[in-house]
Amino acid sequence: MNIDKEYWDIGVSYNAETILELRKLFISIKEKYHLNSPELLNELEEKEVLIPVSIFSRKLSSLETIVKYLKENLGLKNKEIASLTKRSVKTIYHAYNSANEKARKKFEIKEARYYIPVSALTNRKLGVLESVVKYLKENYELNYSEIGRLLGRDPRTIWTAYRRGREKQKE
Repeated sequence: MNIDKEYWDIGVSYNAETILELRKLFISIKEKYHLNSPELLNELEEKEVLIPVSIFSRKLSSLETIVKYLKENLGLKNKEIASLTKRSVKTIYHAYNSANEKARKKFEIKEARYYIPVSALTNRKLGVLESVVKYLKENYELNYSEIGRLLGRDPRTIWTAYRRGREKQKE
């Protein structure tokens, strides 16, 4: 966006000075509360929680990764995570404990290129990995090897998860 011009969005005009003030405020809040951009945006936009794809690795399962991020990085309680993901509190509890045994450190979030909304995980017909792969494939149009690299999984595993996810949704 060119900040030298006025910016029009849905009939509202923002001038360059307003944009610069917002950017300064955004940066100061990030620094004061030690947040990165996705974490701050999650706080500002209560309507959807976004999960950065950069947190996934081979070390943890998809559910473990997501639960650990939501609990430690966003400060959500097990009950809130269960409600968001449409899973039982017991499942969330076990996923978090398992993740904590495998990886003790809180995720260090870098600016990510891809995000998955938690709402993409609510279809209970699909497993978490199937939901994640399906979302990345259909919304970002990534190929299997790109998704595999992002999630720390073999491209054949990604292909299988996508195929199974599509088949389950047809039923």
